[in-house]
Order: sequence, then structure tokens, then C-alpha cells
Amino acid sequence: MSDARGFLPVTGPSGLRFRQGFTPDGSRYVVFDRADGRSTLYGVESLVVAQDTSANLTAQLETPEARGLLAERPSFRPREDTPKTITQLNIGNTHHCNLACTYCYNELPTQKPKEKDAWMSEATAREMVDALFAGAPDAPSVSLVWIGGEALLQKKLVFDTCAYAREKGAALGKAVNLVVYSNGVTLTPDVVTWADEVEASLVVSVDGPPKVHDRDRLFAGGQKSGRIVLDHVKHFIETTRAPVRRVRAVSVGRKRQTPLHQYLFDLGFNEIQVQVAYDEKTTDGFNGVLDLDALLSWYETLLLSGVVIAIEPFAGIIEKLLAGGESPSNYYPCGAGNTLAGITPSGEVVACHHFVRDPGPPMGHVKLGLPLPVLRDALSLPVLEREPCKGCWARHVCGGDCYHRAFTAGHGYTGVMTDECDGKRQIYARTIELFARVNARRPEVLHDVVTRNLTQLAPNPRAYEIEDLTSYE
Repeated sequence: MSDARGFLPVTGPSGLRFRQGFTPDGSRYVVFDRADGRSTLYGVESLVVAQDTSANLTAQLETPEARGLLAERPSFRPREDTPKTITQLNIGNTHHCNLACTYCYNELPTQKPKEKDAWMSEATAREMVDALFAGAPDAPSVSLVWIGGEALLQKKLVFDTCAYAREKGAALGKAVNLVVYSNGVTLTPDVVTWADEVEASLVVSVDGPPKVHDRDRLFAGGQKSGRIVLDHVKHFIETTRAPVRRVRAVSVGRKRQTPLHQYLFDLGFNEIQVQVAYDEKTTDGFNGVLDLDALLSWYETLLLSGVVIAIEPFAGIIEKLLAGGESPSNYYPCGAGNTLAGITPSGEVVACHHFVRDPGPPMGHVKLGLPLPVLRDALSLPVLEREPCKGCWARHVCGGDCYHRAFTAGHGYTGVMTDECDGKRQIYARTIELFARVNARRPEVLHDVVTRNLTQLAPNPRAYEIEDLTSYE
């Protein structure tokens, strides 16, 4: 039975309670979270969404009726007793890389081969692990995320430090999650075997077929890397026991993103993230997705057919909608300086791995342990204290701008790139529409996305033979 305003109770996956209904003219519905009665759609305030996905959702939020609905909902705030405990380290164990990618935020091609403190020592690696455990005594699990430079240029250090962390975690009764990023050149068979044995998650960088990949991802000496990477990816996809096959791609310039996503899907990856490159001159990442509706339509078709993959940022947004009000990303753009920290090769602590080369806010050294919350408060400004974020309907699903993106663009560490906000809002609004439609027909699929119970894809051999994306366009 509906209540006085026509809303119908709905129970979604994992017992999630939310309500959806139609406004008096029957043309729009409202979706919001009721989990434990603590939040509204996990931070997205009561969003009025059009049934017609081609409508301008931002404009609809300006109607008097929409404003009235929004005003009824309380603003989400995190629990005041939630400690800011660092449980994840994003590790830049080396400044070096065997590639010289044009868009690298570490500006690796400019470095000298024997730059001081460019490689992490075994002693620093162990101090880093000790500091992580010491700073999170009550956390059930911790995470080591190896990013580099190219982390696997120090393969032995990575393997040995992970073993040390697992041994220490076992003694303390803590789980240790391991993630290793690879540019694909270092994704050799022994790395794949090791990752399967220790259940480490590998994240591979592939920007597309060779002609696309090699535009920006050449060896430091100018040689092409695309075919080498594809050979390693093929072996990885065919042999790994990992249920989640993760790929990260960078797209340079404003272009359609659907062809690249479909290509990575055909390679056999079931978790895909494509980021538009940014630097101090080019920062229109969210506005650079020119075919958003086409990409979401393809994703929705896969989900409704039972092919469950995770495409970011959409899967991450779905996670926020189905979580229980605990994730700091509802209140902050990410965990930087809050629940995670970056570590430089020499052991300096920074807000995240993006700051291993930039003159960002220092946070001490692993020899001294991880900095206390009171020393990190300024590094994680809440979205309700950022302008113009605190007046935006999407503030709690967004969390505000990435600190490094804002910093790089000259807006300051906690600044906001307002020229990207419309693009972000369109992504959030369209994803919420997808969420509501998929929940109505196959709610179990949403649960699979969140729990990463993903479909094991059979790779398309043709994808490993083509040179560019022409056949996908």
C-alpha cells in the first residue's frame, strides 16, 4: 500500500530498503535509501529522475516540485564516532618505469637513472608494513596497493614485502589484501603465477589495440609496447585463477568511450576503468565522455542479459547506492589522507600515490609511524565544507573533486573544478536511472556487481589481432 504521497516500499538486493514512486504528473520517480533509516539513497538526497533517459536531469532538479521533494530529506552526515584509521597504503615504491607514457603524473621520462631515493629499500618496506599494522590495531584487514612508477621493476621487493605483511597479519589475526598495478610489460608468467598463489589482485594498463596503445605508451627509448603488452595480457586472461580481471586505460582527448570499453571487454576483462587524461592544461575528464548514454545503454544490456561486469565509475556509484552508509567516499571524494595514504620510495607519507612526486602536503615518515587523525584532518575536507559542493544535489555520491586533480589544475588542494561538475552530475543521474531500471527487472545482478561476483568472460580472439578500434566504431 502506498503512503499519502504515492510512494511504494521496495525491497532490493541484500534486503536493501528504499522507496520509489511517481510525482503527481506521473512522469518522474524518486529513489532513496531506507537502510536502518539512516540515509537517503546513500547520500544522493531524494533525486528526482526522469523516466525518459534523454531528458536533462539537472534541469528537472530546478523545478519547484523537485525542490520541495529535495527539501524534505535530511543531509547525510557520517557517524561522528567513526575513526579516521589508515588501513590502506598506495605505494610508490619507485619513481622509475620502463615506459615513458605521455600523460604520466609522475613525469617519469624526465628522471635521471640514479636519482637519489628513487627506489624503496627493504628496510623502508618493512617499516612501512609495521607502521600500517601499528596504526590500525582494531581494523580486521589492511591493504597494500603497489603502484610505482612501475612497481614490478622491484619484483623481489614486492614479493618479499607481501610475504612479510601476510606473516605479520596472520600473527595478529588480520587479513591482508594485496593489489599490484602493472603496465603490462612486467606482467610476466611468473608474476601471474605468484599472484594466483598469494591471491593478489593484478591491475593491468591497456589503452587499446597496438596503434591506439602505442600513441602514448612507448618505451623510454621510443620502442612500441603494445604487442608485448597484448601477449602478456593473453597469457594472463587464459591462465589466471583470479575471478576479477582488472584493466585500467587512459583516453587522451575528448572522444567516444564505448568502442574502447567494448574492446577491453573482448580481451576478457570484467572490471574496466577508463580515465580521461588530465594535466594542468587539460582537466575535462568527466566532460570528455561524449557517448555517455551509449556506454550506459551497452552496460545495461549486459547486466540485464546476466553478463555481470564492473564498469567504473558506474559500478562504484552502484556500490554507494547499495552500501549501508559507512563509506567515507560519501562524505569525501576518496580515502586520501583519511583511510589511505601514499608512500614514496624513501618512506615519506603523502595523501595518496598521486602526490609521490608533487609538492603536496607532507605527512611524515614511516619510521615515525603513520600520522594521527588530528594531523590529517586538513587533508580530507568534508564535502559539506567545500564550495560550491555543499549546495549540489549530488554532493554525497560525488564527495567533491579529487584533491590531486584540483591541485594539478591550480585550484588548490581542496579546490573544485566547476567546469567539470555538469559532466559529473550527468554521470551520477544517468547511473541512478540505470540502477532503478535494473533493480526492477534483475535486482540480483546489482548485488553481484557490488560483491564483484563477476562473469568469467571468454576472450574474443579477434580482439588480439586487430591494430586499431575501427571495427568497434
